[in-house]
Amino acid sequence: MPFKSSFDLQDAILKLTETVQTRVLVIKGWGLETTDKLALNPNVKVIASAPYEKLFPLCRAIVHHGGVGTTAECMRAGKPFMVCPILHPIGDQLFWGELAHQKGIAVPPVPISKLSEKSFLKSIQTLLNNESLTQASRAMQQLLLQESGIDNAIKIIEGHAVA
Repeated sequence: MPFKSSFDLQDAILKLTETVQTRVLVIKGWGLETTDKLALNPNVKVIASAPYEKLFPLCRAIVHHGGVGTTAECMRAGKPFMVCPILHPIGDQLFWGELAHQKGIAVPPVPISKLSEKSFLKSIQTLLNNESLTQASRAMQQLLLQESGIDNAIKIIEGHAVA
């Protein structure tokens, strides 16, 4: 999704690899059209797209725009996340970020338009170092794995009670 921020996101990602000593995978989108600075850093990999259901289980944490599909994949993978809504103040992205934060599986959401480099780096440090976020995310994953959504949907459609 196209977005504007008050800081250079590429510079912030480069600082992140230094301050947190981590590797970063960037899925290039409309909002981050140029990634020339990132290409020079061996701790950053830029890709055009990815199947989230396969990628997210391999990550420590995820930063995303807050769409319901991406949020669901974070929960299904059992990974803590940070939502940076792009469609703010409209849209559902902030809602999903706030709900995830209330459930203890995400840091507080910050709209990309209100995010600073300092708050971006601080939030990601919390995201990566807060063990309770990781544990709560794994617990959410287990809840989702126990649910049979298709069976429940069939029962609701056919008018049967859902257990």
